[in-house]
Amino acid sequence: MADDRDAVERMQDTLYSRTAKTGIRPRTPLPGVGVEKPQGWKHDEPDAASAAYVPREPKRPFPLMSLFLGAIAFFVIAAGIAAYTFIYGGNTVSTSNIEVSILGPSLLDGGKDAEFEVSVYNRNAAPLQLADLVIEYPEGTRSSKDLTAALPSERISFGTIESGARMKQTVHAVLFGEQGSKKRILATLEYRVAGSNAIFVKEAELNVILGASPVSISIDGPDEAVSGQEVKFVVSVRSNAQTPIKSVALEAQYPFGFSITGSDPETSVGENIWQLGDLEPGKEKKVTITGLIDGQDNEERVFRFLAGTEEDKTAARIAVPYLTVPKPLTLKRPFVGGTLTINGDQGKTVVVESGGTVRGQIAWKNNLDTEVQDLVIEAKFSGQALDKGSVIASRGFYRSLDSTIVWSKDDDATLARVAPGESGTVDFSFTARGSSGTSVITNPEMQISVSVSGKRTSAENVSDTISSAFSKTIRVGSALVVGTRTRHSSGPIQNTGPMPPKAEQETTYTVTWSVKNPSNTISNTKASATLPSYVRYIGASTPSNEGVSYDDRSRTVTWNLGDVKAGVGFAAAAREVSFKVGLTPSTSQVGSTPALTGRVVLSGNDRFTGSSVSAEGNPVTTMIAGGENGYSDGMDRVSQ
Repeated sequence: MADDRDAVERMQDTLYSRTAKTGIRPRTPLPGVGVEKPQGWKHDEPDAASAAYVPREPKRPFPLMSLFLGAIAFFVIAAGIAAYTFIYGGNTVSTSNIEVSILGPSLLDGGKDAEFEVSVYNRNAAPLQLADLVIEYPEGTRSSKDLTAALPSERISFGTIESGARMKQTVHAVLFGEQGSKKRILATLEYRVAGSNAIFVKEAELNVILGASPVSISIDGPDEAVSGQEVKFVVSVRSNAQTPIKSVALEAQYPFGFSITGSDPETSVGENIWQLGDLEPGKEKKVTITGLIDGQDNEERVFRFLAGTEEDKTAARIAVPYLTVPKPLTLKRPFVGGTLTINGDQGKTVVVESGGTVRGQIAWKNNLDTEVQDLVIEAKFSGQALDKGSVIASRGFYRSLDSTIVWSKDDDATLARVAPGESGTVDFSFTARGSSGTSVITNPEMQISVSVSGKRTSAENVSDTISSAFSKTIRVGSALVVGTRTRHSSGPIQNTGPMPPKAEQETTYTVTWSVKNPSNTISNTKASATLPSYVRYIGASTPSNEGVSYDDRSRTVTWNLGDVKAGVGFAAAAREVSFKVGLTPSTSQVGSTPALTGRVVLSGNDRFTGSSVSAEGNPVTTMIAGGENGYSDGMDRVSQ
C-alpha cells in the first residue's frame, strides 16, 4: 500500500518510533562546472558588469563641532517652541494677556476723599486662580472711613478670574502731602495658574499730583543763625477749605541742639504741640517760637512743622497730619564763643540737690582774627529755685536788683583787650532752694542766660558790637526726709512685756516711720530696714493700706509708698506707718540699748527731674525719744 502521508508525518513517525533506524544519507553529487583559468593579466576593455562597478571613497569621520552646533540649534528651536507655546498656546497663561489699570484723578486736593477704580481683564484662554489685588498707597495716606487710621495698603480677593472675564473694584483713600507733590499708587495682581504653585504678578500704577491742602503753613524765620544765639520763627497756619476745619493743631519737630525758651501762645502739650481750635475758611492763626540753637560752624539743622487735626487734647503727636513743611537753618560760629558748666556738667539741663551749693563756670574765647575790646559777660538768673542772698561772683559784680552777675573791665582788667584766639573763665556759686516750712515750691527750677559781648574794629576802621548768647536750665531735685521713732505704752499699737526690757524675756515695741517730700512728686517710693536676729517681726501695721511687708529669709521690713506727692510733711501731713516688733535680749546685752532695726533706706524716682532720689533714716532702738507716760531714764537699757 502506497504511503500517501506527507513528509512531515513520516518524519514524526521516524522521530518518535522506538524501532526506526536512521543513518546518514549519501550526498547528491553536484554537476561540475568548467572554468577556464586565465594564464596572465588581460588588458582588454572591461565588460559591462565590471564597468558598472565604481569603488566608493572611504567615509570621513563626523566633525565634533558640527555635533555641538547641531545640539545648540536643537535647544534654541526647542526653547522657541516652548516660549511660543507658553505665550500663544491654547491652554497657557501669559501676563501680556492680562490687563490691569487704575483710573482716578491725576490732580486732587490733599485731605479729601478720593475714589479710584481698578480693573483687571483676563484675555488668556485659561482662568487665573487665587487672584488677589494689592493696592499700595503713598506714605501718609489715611482711611476715608477713619482719618486716624493709616492706610499703607489694602488687599482685595478676586478668587478665580475666568477666561475673558473683567473684574472691577472701587477703592477710597485720603492722601496728604505738600501742594504740588507727586504721589504714586501701585496696583499689583497676584495670581496662580493650574498645575503650578508659583505666584505670578501683573502691575499697574497711577501718579497723582496733590493740589491744595486743607491748610497751608508759611514760616517766617532766619536762614542763618549764630550758634548759641536766640532764633525766632513765626509759623502761620491758614485754612484753604471751603468749610470750617475742626480741631486744627500745629506740631513742631526740633533738630538736635535746639531748646525752646518761649512761645506765643504757650504750648498745649509738651514743648511742641499747639491746639489752634477750629479754623474758618480763609482764616489763619500764628505761633511764635523762640529758642537757642547750638552747633558747629556751617552745620545745617532742619526744623519741621506739621499741621493737621487732633481731637485728643493730650496727644504728644498729631494723629492726622495734613502736610509737613521743612525749614532749614545754617549755623555759623559765634564771634565770641562761650560754654556754661554747672557742677562740672555741660548738659542743657542740670539736676542739683535742694539746699546744696551750686558751682558754675563760664569759659569764653575770642574766635575772631581781630582784637576784641571791652568784653562784657553777663549771667542772668531767673526762676523760683534761686536763693538770691547766696550768689557769689569771683571777679564780678552781682546786681541783685535783676539777679544778674556782670564781669567787665571794671572788675577784671584782662577783659579790656582780648587778643585773637585768647580765652579765659569766670566763676560763680549760689544755693538752690526748694520747699521750706509751710512754703511749698512745686517743681523748682531756674534758668541761667549768659551773654558775651564786645567791640571790634573792622578793616575799614569801623567799630561794631559783637555778641553771643546761650543758656542752661537747672532743676532742683526733691530732698526726701525719713524719720524714725520707738514707742511702747503710747501709739496706735498695744504692747506687752517688762519695762525696762529683761534678758531672755520678750518686750514688744511700736516702730514708726514717717516720710516728708518737699518739692516734686516721687514715684515708686519704698522704705526698708533689716531686723536684728534677736528681734521678731510681729506685724499689726497701721494704717493697713500702707502696704508693709516682711521677708523672713532676709529679715527685711519693706514699706511700699508708691507715689509721694509734693508738699507731704510741709503743706500736708507726713506719710506715716507703724508696725510691731518683739525684743528678746540676751544676757550679753544687759546694760545696753539694743537696736530694734537697722538703718532705714528710702528710695524713689523724681518725676520732675527724671533722676533717682534716696534718703536714710536712723535705726530705732529701745530708747523712746521724747518719753511717754511711765517712761524714765534708764528704761531703754536691758536689765538682768
